[in-house]
Amino acid sequence: MGDPLKLTESEWLARRRHTIGASDVATICGLNPYKSPYRLWAEKTGKVEPEPASLPAKVGKALEPLIAQEYEERTGRVLVDPGDFTIYRHPEFSWLSCTPDRIAFEHDNARACYGAVEMKSIGEMAARDMKEDAKIEHQIQLQIQLACMELDRGDIIALIGNRKVEIFSFERHDAAITKALTMCQRFYENVCLGIEPAVDGTRSTAETLFLLHPDDNGGEVQFSESAYEAAVCLEETKKKLQLLEEQKTRFENILKQELGDNTFGQFLDTRYSFKTQERKGYCKVDLKHLDELEKQGFEPNVSLGSKFRVLRKTKATKF
Repeated sequence: MGDPLKLTESEWLARRRHTIGASDVATICGLNPYKSPYRLWAEKTGKVEPEPASLPAKVGKALEPLIAQEYEERTGRVLVDPGDFTIYRHPEFSWLSCTPDRIAFEHDNARACYGAVEMKSIGEMAARDMKEDAKIEHQIQLQIQLACMELDRGDIIALIGNRKVEIFSFERHDAAITKALTMCQRFYENVCLGIEPAVDGTRSTAETLFLLHPDDNGGEVQFSESAYEAAVCLEETKKKLQLLEEQKTRFENILKQELGDNTFGQFLDTRYSFKTQERKGYCKVDLKHLDELEKQGFEPNVSLGSKFRVLRKTKATKF
């Protein structure tokens, strides 16, 4: 394990803005469902501010001491907290580093390092994905930590739904690390050169583009060939969506016709409900001013209540 570099908070934040951390790698590889590579690039180049920590992240951070205690009790190992602003730099790529949650040592030999330990607070579905080797974004973060710290194994200990704790152990996977490093190096070069990465279809990228270009300036730009192709594909996609929407409505109408006044309909393992719901009326005027407005001859904008029915697929029942 290499020697760590202890930084102040300001030094750590400054380095994080211009380099790649282990927690960034899942985003760069397109494995983060909440942040796109384009958003991360915009943050690293200083074009947009980094997103603040989410509430689940804050909760997970606050629960780290409890999770660490549980890990020690279950494994008999000793966990060492390297500190929030301590980094381990990759032995080859100086722009890549990690700040592990904890480092595990064997209880009977304080010098024998077991590996890196990441602590997560996750839901039941995320835990199931971890078991099925599908929660890759957490695993790739751990793998990059192993690469930076030159370790052979590591654990992810997860507090699942605030009800139970489970430990997932992983050996170092050099093939996965090499593939991730190739993508990270290309991303880092784009950050240094200010080259925008390709956009994708995520909400994260759409929100980032709005932050970068919130207003129009009245000017005009000549589309590139790729933008022209995108425009053609956009119109074709709109037509396909319209056809699909018409098909969707047609299939819904078939079910509604069959259901008639009935609430439920079922065939084999497929069951639908068609329940009546009611939307209450409203008035776009503060009620305390309603009488006064009526006396002055103004007619308030009143919306009467309405009824409608909602078609939903439900769990089939056994006859």
